[in-house]
Amino acid sequence: MASGYTLLTEGWDRWSNVYQQYTALSEETSKIMNPEEASKRKLELSTELSTLRASLVSSSGGFDQSEAGLVELVGESAKRESIRIADVIPTELEGGAGVLLQIQLLGTYHRIVAFLNHLENSPIAVRLDKLEISRQSERVLHAKMALRATFLRLSVKR
Repeated sequence: MASGYTLLTEGWDRWSNVYQQYTALSEETSKIMNPEEASKRKLELSTELSTLRASLVSSSGGFDQSEAGLVELVGESAKRESIRIADVIPTELEGGAGVLLQIQLLGTYHRIVAFLNHLENSPIAVRLDKLEISRQSERVLHAKMALRATFLRLSVKR
């Protein structure tokens, strides 16, 4: 009699477990097969993405973190410090982690240092990789600068 009871409870437990798994699978299937729910979720995610992108641009001082936005930031900084940009070469880093900019500038030593200070204090993270300053002319105060800097992108995570 005891073995019949054990057999009956084991069978009942197995069927109960299978039924619970079936119920969970049915719920997941209904979520997947419901196109209205998927469409609604897609719209919510799209709205959230737009909000996060706008937040990222505003936290970057109004400059986009693309190559064009970073070149604009460098141009604005140079204009603010009254130095002339001779050349800017942007290169996207692997994996989209940032942008490498190679910049050639002309100006006085003091203005170039002020420009570097402005970049370092900008809302976008920057790492100076290489800096070469040489005399532009016989006049002591005028210099030519070759700069290689990596601008790191901020990532917005939930």
